[in-house]
This record gives sequence, structure tokens and C-alpha cells, in this order.
Amino acid sequence: MRRIMRIRIASVFCAVLLALVVGCGGGHQTVVTISPRPTTVAIDTVVMFTVSIQHNHKSGLGVNWSLAGAGSLSDVTPFSVNYNAPTTLPANTSVTVSAVSQEDATATDSVTFTLTQ
Repeated sequence: MRRIMRIRIASVFCAVLLALVVGCGGGHQTVVTISPRPTTVAIDTVVMFTVSIQHNHKSGLGVNWSLAGAGSLSDVTPFSVNYNAPTTLPANTSVTVSAVSQEDATATDSVTFTLTQ
């Protein structure tokens, strides 16, 4: 009897674990990853960021890019963007470039770096 009970408990545990890993409802899972991931960027330089999107479906959609901090974004596409660092060092040297999936707004990534001379 104990052996049967252990097998049933193990089976229930495995079923719960599988549901947590796979997710409920068989929905889409999207993972967004930005590269490169610099920790510092020199002023008056341009860094090209690209995005890798992994998902279990084929939407063909990319990401929407955003910037928090000094500088600007240019040559924006759904899969890449250029970050243009300012020509002078600002008071706030922290910058974040973010990407949000066009397919699933909960799938995001961001890279934060510090501007340097």
C-alpha cells in the first residue's frame, strides 16, 4: 500500500511540475534577448543593438524599442536599432534601451549601461 501511495504522490508531483514548466492553456511563450550587453558606452559613439526572439509560434513580428536616458535611437527596425550616445557627458549617465515584443507585451528585455568619457 505504501509503495502505491508513493507512486501516486510522485505522479501527481510530476503532473504539477509539468504544468508549471509548460504553462496552462498551451499559450505562446516568447523570449526577447537584446545584444550586445555593454556595461559602459563612450560618449559620441553609436552602438547597434539587435534582438533575438524565441517563441513556439511564427508570428514574424519583432519588437518596439524605447530609450530612457541621454542620447537617441535611429535606424529603428523591428529587429535592430542604433543607439547614438550624446556628444557630451550628461549629469545622469545611466541609460536603458528596452525592447518589447510586438506579439506579446509581457516579453521584454532591456540593457542598462553607463555613459563614459
